[in-house]
Amino acid sequence: MAAGLECKRRFWLLIGAGVFAGVAAEAVGVDSKTGEGWFRQAGGMPPISLDPPSSRYLCLAEREQILAGICAGDSIRAIARRLERAPSTILRELRGNMFHQQYRSRRSLDPHAPGSQVRVPWKYSPSRAQGKGERARARPKVAKLAGNDRLRDQVQAWLIKKRSPEQISHRACQMVCVRGRSSEGRS
Repeated sequence: MAAGLECKRRFWLLIGAGVFAGVAAEAVGVDSKTGEGWFRQAGGMPPISLDPPSSRYLCLAEREQILAGICAGDSIRAIARRLERAPSTILRELRGNMFHQQYRSRRSLDPHAPGSQVRVPWKYSPSRAQGKGERARARPKVAKLAGNDRLRDQVQAWLIKKRSPEQISHRACQMVCVRGRSSEGRS
């Protein structure tokens, strides 16, 4: 079972407090090897925001209320009022997560309306929509030291030579920036 975003956020907050990766992982309910893998993969820096989630994004409970509202036949505006969200937010959520089905108005769902057809139930899953939203918000960026073996080896060599963090940062930036300019400038 994949760990959720909140689990990873708590893991990285514990790491920031000085707890070892294995211990932090067990504290949030995942195997210690998993936590050590997260730490190694991210190069020791949190790949996600450690701030609590904002009200900008829909949470799972709100998505479940959206499903309850559309199953009850409520309008988009009624669902939006109940959630204190803009109707466009609700409609965008449904259009983006209906899974091979277009959103249709209540009128088209009424079996007694003239010319209406019996339609299949809604194909909206709050948990799938939440997972999709979390994956979209995740930083796809790989930490520089995790994604660049040569740079990581060089930084380790500088650490062995007892260079200061400022010296290492300056030289690493030069190493990455010079490489970036030379590859971009020439075709």
